[in-house]
Order: sequence, then structure tokens, then C-alpha cells
Amino acid sequence: GAFRRAIAALEQARRSGIRAEIAMALTSRGCQGMRTMVDLASDLGVGISIQPSLPNRLGSSRENPATCAPEDFRRALRVVMRHKALHPRSPVRSSWSTLRHLASWPGDRRVRCAGGQVSCRVEPDGGVFHCGRVFANPHMNALSQGFLGAFLGLAEMSCTQCWCAPRLEMNFLYAPRP
Repeated sequence: GAFRRAIAALEQARRSGIRAEIAMALTSRGCQGMRTMVDLASDLGVGISIQPSLPNRLGSSRENPATCAPEDFRRALRVVMRHKALHPRSPVRSSWSTLRHLASWPGDRRVRCAGGQVSCRVEPDGGVFHCGRVFANPHMNALSQGFLGAFLGLAEMSCTQCWCAPRLEMNFLYAPRP
């Protein structure tokens, strides 16, 4: 069903000249098949990036039963890193900085955040936040403060639990460094 449709969409994107990527939040099941997924990305001519499936569901404190064990995630990450190191045309799109950062999951690892500096998340109610995981106060609001005022009101921050692969790439590229 869904897997076949996703593969068909990736193939259609490639035929249409659209650069596509498999973005995987690794679950307990996905951790076991990492080599197969890297090979599939290579065969399809698309990129692949990974991140851990977090222990709580997004926007909730409810447990995520699909989260893989840290040792299984690190084993899958080693497969990805080995492939990137050994194959010059590897489909792995994650930078070495991001891969090294992900290796510390689920432990704390500080990273300077580009949220509020070059990017943000805007909610339907106008709320402006650093990202989808951090809903820090004060609550900035684009509807009441105007977008520019709300965006500029986001304080610079560091995070110790950033595991979102695209966000990490942006952090390593654009976050201000002391």
C-alpha cells in the first residue's frame, strides 16, 4: 500500500527532474532495515536522511511505542555513516556534523539554534516559535505583533535535545557562533 505509493512518488519525482529524498524517523522496525533503505535510496537515485523517532509523540507527553532503543538507533546510524564514508556517491545527505550529533541520542548534546535567527515555526493561531518542539515563552504572535515583531522577539537559544535532521542541518549551517 503506502510503501509502494511512496516509491512510485519518488520515481515520478526523479523522472520529472525533482530532487527527492527519503527522510526517515527511525522506529524500532526501521532501525533493523537501515542497510536495505540506504541501498533502496541508492537504487532509486534519491537521497536519504535519518533521525530518531522520539520517545514521546509530537505535541504530547504520551509515549511513542514505535521508538527504537538507543543501541539499535546507533547501530543503524553506524550503517549510514559507514556507507557515507565508503561510497563517494552515497545517497546519505546528512552532513557529518549532523551524523555525529545524532550519535549522542538520547543523551543531552547542546546545539545552537537557528530558530529565531533564520527560521521559525508559525502556528495557525499566529504563534511564532523556534521550532515544532520548543514552545518557549514569551509567546510571540504574528497576528497581534506583526510577523517581523514576533520573529525578532524570539530570543537566541541553545537546545540540548534537538534530533530533527533538517533542523540540525540548518543549525550547523546558520546558527550564530560565539
